[in-house]
Amino acid sequence: MAAWCGVCLIQSVLADNTAAADSAGTPEAAVAAAGEGPAFEATLDFCTRQLTYGLVDNRDPIVTAALAAEWQGFTFDTAVIFDTTEWGKTQGGYGNRKGQYQELAFGPGYTYTFDPGDYPFLPTAVDTFVNYTYEYHPPVRKSRGESNPDTQFLHAGFALPDLWLSPALCAEFDIDNEAGAVYLLAQVGHTFTLVEAAGGRETDPLALALGAGVGAGNPKRNRYDADFDAWAFKDVWVSAALEWQLSDRVLLAPYVALSEQLHRQLRDASRHAIEGETHASTQLVGGLALAAAF
Repeated sequence: MAAWCGVCLIQSVLADNTAAADSAGTPEAAVAAAGEGPAFEATLDFCTRQLTYGLVDNRDPIVTAALAAEWQGFTFDTAVIFDTTEWGKTQGGYGNRKGQYQELAFGPGYTYTFDPGDYPFLPTAVDTFVNYTYEYHPPVRKSRGESNPDTQFLHAGFALPDLWLSPALCAEFDIDNEAGAVYLLAQVGHTFTLVEAAGGRETDPLALALGAGVGAGNPKRNRYDADFDAWAFKDVWVSAALEWQLSDRVLLAPYVALSEQLHRQLRDASRHAIEGETHASTQLVGGLALAAAF
């Protein structure tokens, strides 16, 4: 799931703004390790800034812990975001969550691969997925003007993993707090092997994963983000992750990503996303992800 739609799945979980979702251990690797039983993937991610659709949600570092489970195509994902500073109190408007979780996202899903061996009319494999995500935020003190409402999402998408650029398309539908808001993401990526596997290793010890993508939003999505009612392209980004396989099941990946808003009104909104402050619309983030498949 993260490999297909990390940028729009759990906004700010693993890598809506980074390459971590593409560099984390793959479900296929976990399935191979677990045989016919359920497969699990645990990830711990440190990121220098939290973005959603390329807009700043928290300009300070965050830590995300995530666990994904898969069995016979059925999935369940949980991710928890922790603040490292008092950002929520001073600028975020949801209270001081330093050292505490500020978001819990979870939900079930289903994945299916259309394989050319089973569907001869297909020239290449097609990975598909659909899932539901509930995004929960801890209680706030409304008497102090704090606000951080829960919301719910539906996601659906597909990818062509066997092609050199591995194109993918994902759609996100907000069905709760910002009901009717739609975000679309198109992305491509390729992993270059730097050190090939040798001996009894199944995975290449070192690889470089490069990615790029562009997002678009419907009028409601852009009304919430920048107060204008129109379809528009939103964030465009590029990313790079150095994938170091500590073992066949454990991955350490430092990453960096650069994003910018394409639409003029979105660029203006991103510059003033933090009340009382002005920042560049271009966002550069980095981080370190540790993933284990079992």
